Amino acid sequence: MKRSTLFLIMTGLCLEVFAQPNLDSLYAVWQDPQRPDTVRTDAFKNYIARGYINSKPDSAFLLAEALIDFAEAHDLLKEKGIGYGLQASALSNQGSYARAITILEKCIVIFEETRYQKGMTAALNNIGRIHFQQGNFPKALAYYQRGLSLSEAQGNKDGMAVALNAIGSIHLQQGDHAKALDHFQRSVAMSNGSGYKFAAASALANIGAVYALQKEHAKALDYLQQAVALSEELGSRNNMALPLATMSSIYSELGDYPKAFEYCERGLAIFTELGDKDGIAASLHNRGTFHALLGEHQKAVEYCSRALAIAQETGALARQKDACNCLYYTYKAMGKGMRHYPTWNGRAPSTIPYKLPRRPRNWSRWSSRSRCSRTA
Repeated sequence: MKRSTLFLIMTGLCLEVFAQPNLDSLYAVWQDPQRPDTVRTDAFKNYIARGYINSKPDSAFLLAEALIDFAEAHDLLKEKGIGYGLQASALSNQGSYARAITILEKCIVIFEETRYQKGMTAALNNIGRIHFQQGNFPKALAYYQRGLSLSEAQGNKDGMAVALNAIGSIHLQQGDHAKALDHFQRSVAMSNGSGYKFAAASALANIGAVYALQKEHAKALDYLQQAVALSEELGSRNNMALPLATMSSIYSELGDYPKAFEYCERGLAIFTELGDKDGIAASLHNRGTFHALLGEHQKAVEYCSRALAIAQETGALARQKDACNCLYYTYKAMGKGMRHYPTWNGRAPSTIPYKLPRRPRNWSRWSSRSRCSRTA
């Protein structure tokens, strides 16, 4: 059984959000009829993005509807597209990928008509992100490259940083570590040059993931800790959860299961708080993997079954594959018949390359101690 999934971070809401005044101030501007309409909509956009997109996506969707209605009533086409972009981001965070893509395509049409190139770049990047999460890497790459070309033509360093990070993630998924690392490092450099630190936090975490895959654990943990610290500084909970989850994977590789559990639970708590279904599914799979490695088969089945159900709901094929493999090998270890074995994309997991990890040297000592001391 694979130990646990290494997490890759994607950045790029349809609107990039920088440090803003507090939420009350933003809402007061939105409510002030004496302000110009575009100032009001800009404040409301940031109010929704800062206060609701990640933590309360349902509310964000409804608030964005109010922004769209206002923009329509005041003949503000670009702002209407921005409202659609916020709705798409809220849907994407909930795992409603098909609806999000439909709305993002509306964004592209509006932004092309209004010549709002930065918005169009962000919409292209977001469609690429959704295809990435669904495991369709060729489509994801096509959208990210379009976004990168557009950003380069505009001299938009923020958009370039996002696209470079995303393209690097695709190379990493395809096993090309050198290309992945090159794109991530370019993303960090571009982010530092533009001041858009959100992309830097993501790229730092992805550099950590590369080193983790190359078994350079000390380097990996250093970059991941930088990513967590920067995410904390920015108040970006979603960017913080992913490196925590990767650190959980590394400690699992090192056989330090108490730390692996600790970081897994910290990441899962943030994903749950944000309603990030993809992150929840991945964290549940990791937790199930830990229980399987400890021989706690019923708990492994419980967590991996929950991961599979969420991945099937969102259509995230890579997560489905991971959960199916966890269940397959757990049921096999339990001596269950073939009727219990799940399938992934019409294939039995046994036909999909999936390496069983070695148990750590201190396995027996840690395993017996953890069973006595831990309840889950």
